[in-house]
Amino acid sequence: KAIDACSKAGGGQVVLPGSDDPYGRRYVATNIRLRSNVDLHFEKGAILWQSYDLRDYTYSPAYGHDFDIPGCPWTHCLFINYPLLQGNDIENVKITGPGVIRMSDPYTVNPDWSHYARTCTDRIHICPIGISNSRNIEFTDIDELRSNNYHTNFQGDRNIFIGNVKLHEV
Repeated sequence: KAIDACSKAGGGQVVLPGSDDPYGRRYVATNIRLRSNVDLHFEKGAILWQSYDLRDYTYSPAYGHDFDIPGCPWTHCLFINYPLLQGNDIENVKITGPGVIRMSDPYTVNPDWSHYARTCTDRIHICPIGISNSRNIEFTDIDELRSNNYHTNFQGDRNIFIGNVKLHEV
């Protein structure tokens, strides 16, 4: 709601306050829609945390690594599920830190599988950042932890700046 209000007011900064607590201040989410002219700023100690709880999702997410769509030769669940931070047809957007984006990555093993996806049959794979057909995007000073797939997905975008983004426990 804060992002929507900020954009409707002409733009500005939406701040996720941080904490000095060693575990940070957590904001649990499933899909946040980015809007034009908004800087989503993570203070030090702020953690945007992908929800582990299916009940938090406003849609029925696909589980595991791969998803079968008839007639589509290769589909990851990350293309079926909504990104944690999503933007479509937006402009002048920033995601800035020094905070953290923490994805859901519980380790499990499906003993019936022997291939690369055997450890993720009960995970909800979503992409941390997914932005398409947009322009003037900045993604800086953020740490991404434990993403179980692609860390960013930019498609059809123009003028993207990514700087000082660190990927941990990939």
